[in-house]
Amino acid sequence: MRIALNIKLLFLLLFCGITFCNAQEIPGGNDDFNDDPETVFFNLEIFRPVGIGNSFLAKDYNDGAGLAFDFNWFFLPQFTLGTHINIFGSSVKNQSAVGNIQKTSVSIFGLTAGYYHEMDRHWNLHATAGFGALNYRNTAPEDKFSESGTSYWVQVQVAYRFNKTVAVYFKMEPRLDRLKIMAPAGLDDYFNRHYILSPGFGLRLNFHNPGG
Repeated sequence: MRIALNIKLLFLLLFCGITFCNAQEIPGGNDDFNDDPETVFFNLEIFRPVGIGNSFLAKDYNDGAGLAFDFNWFFLPQFTLGTHINIFGSSVKNQSAVGNIQKTSVSIFGLTAGYYHEMDRHWNLHATAGFGALNYRNTAPEDKFSESGTSYWVQVQVAYRFNKTVAVYFKMEPRLDRLKIMAPAGLDDYFNRHYILSPGFGLRLNFHNPGG
């Protein structure tokens, strides 16, 4: 129930933020930014994952900042396909619950599909959904071992564009990580279902196809 409430609150905040940005009309039109059609853009971002719910990542770890990299290609004027890579580290705060593990590195490599909307000359919105291969690499004093799974996420980025090439953005991302750890039925959610909420900000580089 609390997870559902948090997700509903997230989407309410995103809707309010998008509505506010859409109301900020900046005179001047789009001509100087969009003389040539955009072909691809790249994102480099820092994010802060927050585990929610009753999983070991939410209850028994301290999550650190993460890094992400996106590649996006306009296969239609307002629709994108792309790839997404991110990684963050997490240290154990309750070793009695998770055993001898000291820290865990979480990484994903995935595919995304998105919708891109220009609100005015400077502000734009990029909403994506994606899934990808998931890896939790655990470090213990005597060993290192990994757990694999699949990650699913949706992401909304609100960006401010300085010129044709450079923009900065704020993003919010709810995400579900599903692992494949063998666990008793009553502990399956604790070990294998991790809900993560990730606010972040980043730098975007847009590239154009002159005359295309």
